Amino acid sequence: MVNCGECGSHKVKEAVLPAYDIDLRGIIVRLVDCVTQVSCDACGEDTIEIPDLDGLSKTAAMARALVPFRLTGKEVRFMRFALDMTGREFA
Repeated sequence: MVNCGECGSHKVKEAVLPAYDIDLRGIIVRLVDCVTQVSCDACGEDTIEIPDLDGLSKTAAMARALVPFRLTGKEVRFMRFALDMTGREFA
């Protein structure tokens, strides 16, 4: 049983969302059947749990790198962020 992170109550509901869009520094990624929403009936707190967000960013960067089209400025910034590189290192 999960406790509410805000009030500590046991009156929480967990649900896996069928689809969830996340903005990763300008790149929109749709996650399917892997994001959990936790809602507390006692205090009304809602939280979203995304497993391995760092791995997700790196995977999205790799997938975009395999598309044979020129990167936009937003995509370059996202790739640098995902790979933890400076502009000089990325160039």
